[in-house]
Amino acid sequence: MSTSFPYKYGLPPRRLRKKERIFEIDFLRGFDLILMIALHFACAVMLSGSFFVWAGKGPEPAGVRALFDVGTQAFQLINSGNLFILEFFFSMMFVFLSGISTGFARSNSMRGMHLMIVAVAMSLVLELASFLTGANVFIYCGILHAIAISILLYSFVDWLCHGNLKAIFAVAIALSLSTIALSFYSRYPGDGTLWGQLAHLIDPSFEPESILLKLNYGDNTIFHPNNAFPPDRYEAWKMLFGLGAAGDDYFPPIQCAAILFLGAVVAKAFYPDRKSFLPAKKRKWAAPLVFLSKHSLYVYLAHMPIIYLVFGSVLLSMGYTLKF
Repeated sequence: MSTSFPYKYGLPPRRLRKKERIFEIDFLRGFDLILMIALHFACAVMLSGSFFVWAGKGPEPAGVRALFDVGTQAFQLINSGNLFILEFFFSMMFVFLSGISTGFARSNSMRGMHLMIVAVAMSLVLELASFLTGANVFIYCGILHAIAISILLYSFVDWLCHGNLKAIFAVAIALSLSTIALSFYSRYPGDGTLWGQLAHLIDPSFEPESILLKLNYGDNTIFHPNNAFPPDRYEAWKMLFGLGAAGDDYFPPIQCAAILFLGAVVAKAFYPDRKSFLPAKKRKWAAPLVFLSKHSLYVYLAHMPIIYLVFGSVLLSMGYTLKF
């Protein structure tokens, strides 16, 4: 007696379960990415005034120079001016949302390692590009590095606590309290960390100008506090705790870990079934933001090269040339 099976090995093919997306998380992350792109566009406009010089016939177009000035003023206002609180809030919201994704994931150790490899590769590419062009743009501990370290730390704590929500929440609170303590401890003349900038915003009398890197741009001076290197390479460990900064786009990993842990706790406490709180209908209007959220890592890695490529192509076609 023979039995026939409809499938080659007698078993139906495995169907991969479609990953459930949480609309409000995707929407907030996509919105956050739009703001990041806008800020980095202002940065690209600002730096283009230093990277490109007029080499065409006749006087330099006044409108282009005015655009460089607007980009400089906008970036200064948000990066280290009165609107710095907005950059701080939305960058930390991105870390918080990454924490929610971390709370959902099952292989955070691998996620953290993969993200760290990408972050280090990005740093090496910028190092090579700066060496070849003299642009002097370096990222040693950017937001990708900080999130990767935070995910790896969360993975270890989650394993140590056997996934116990109360224990993870206690660690999140401990990290938050240590963050507050470190922010006060780091308030000394010469501090140029992210938290030092926040302290300066709260207390305008706090002036960490002694280690601010001044980028000359025409008649303006751009203060970039994130380029404050630790006084000694053997004190590079201070970068982990926000007590010393180096490079552009610096984010202190331990402080970011506090925010990421809280996001992971929210994911486990409020999204146990990974279901959105909002109705599924009428979401097509937010499709672009959801798309950005789904591909957030690629968006982060690609948006700056694309901005510089487009902006540089326009300037070169107008008669500008690279300064380097």
